[in-house]
Amino acid sequence: MNFNMWHEDKSKLGLEKLKFYFNYFNSQCSMPEDERYISFERKFISELDYDNLENDVWSNSDTTLTSVFFDEKGRIEEDEGSLMVDFANKFIGGGCMNLGCVQEEILFLIYPELLMALILCPKMEK
Repeated sequence: MNFNMWHEDKSKLGLEKLKFYFNYFNSQCSMPEDERYISFERKFISELDYDNLENDVWSNSDTTLTSVFFDEKGRIEEDEGSLMVDFANKFIGGGCMNLGCVQEEILFLIYPELLMALILCPKMEK
């Protein structure tokens, strides 16, 4: 990861992004150590499963889907043990490490632990 672009940014967007990260690490350092837990799990589908998606095999399946609970008042990030999924851009995080500043990049600012995905996950192909 390289923060040079932020340092040289004339629009000050980079400085504002750094403020998010400094605030995050400051708040994490003030938390008890046993409350600081992050896990990462990389999920992907095989080439065959991807081809099945393309060929509409799943939409013709008789397999019952699991139950789903919708909570119109809650937010996913408020749920204990919630997951964050990023698939908006073939590059994980989109422009989070440069001057991008739309929904995906803002998500990575609010949850800096997602930056680990930049190291763990390569560019998505399809």
